[in-house]
Amino acid sequence: MALICSYPVLQIRPYGVLVYEHKEYSKSWDLKRDRAKKEVNGYTGKLTPYSKKKLKRAIGLMVATAKEKEAPNYKTGKTYKFKINFITFTIPAAQNEIGDKQLKGCLDNWIKRAKRKYGLRSYVWRAERQGNGSLHFHMITDTWIHYANVRNDWNSVLWPTGLIEKYQAKHGIKQPNSTDIHAIWKVRNLTQYFIKYMSKEHKEGEKKIDGKVWDCSTNLKTKENCAMMLEGNTYERWNELRQDNSIEAIIDSNFTILFVPPDKWLILFLPEWLTKWNEYLTRVRDG
Repeated sequence: MALICSYPVLQIRPYGVLVYEHKEYSKSWDLKRDRAKKEVNGYTGKLTPYSKKKLKRAIGLMVATAKEKEAPNYKTGKTYKFKINFITFTIPAAQNEIGDKQLKGCLDNWIKRAKRKYGLRSYVWRAERQGNGSLHFHMITDTWIHYANVRNDWNSVLWPTGLIEKYQAKHGIKQPNSTDIHAIWKVRNLTQYFIKYMSKEHKEGEKKIDGKVWDCSTNLKTKENCAMMLEGNTYERWNELRQDNSIEAIIDSNFTILFVPPDKWLILFLPEWLTKWNEYLTRVRDG
């Protein structure tokens, strides 16, 4: 294995910029194959460091690609600015003998319905255990769906499990309040809020989840990054940002990260950086 070449690369990420030395080897295909073998270990039933890293990336892309749009306010009849829908799906009765995969199958069916009925495209979901051992799911999406439709469709896909019948027999109601739309309009940093909410560690002694603990839409699984050579004007601006003590940084022997809030990008980033970033987001949305 011989090093063919190396060169510095700058990547724009939702949190700011990342710079590292890109290296190309003569047997890069073998390296990728060996790395893939190490990563295919099946599902562990909990959020591993590797899966947590991928989840954070998907959440960052979800928020970055979401466009602000007008949505109706069902109380006032007016419209408001909408960007992200944050939904929690619960079950109305004890899970008991119902398997985790069966409930995740219900979520898959809800997603298929939402794609067909409401144009759902980009989403990220995470499965967690409640205190009683039953599963619930958190989901973020850039698609606005009326809260009643979210609930009714979820109850509908739950019907084959018998959970709705159990609830109805006990409470006399066929449409349990099994979903929750979280109010996030006051949240300033959506990415960090969702990461904190959806990447909680597996609790000690908690029953592991059978199968996937999270997933996302295909477009958010892209391995492409918004990258460019660190040279010319890009190198000069990078140097200026690196010397700015007001910018939080992580400096490692293999990379450097500068955390630049998106609301400062127009001031601190070069126009060509912003152009590349917007083109990248368009490819992710359409992917």
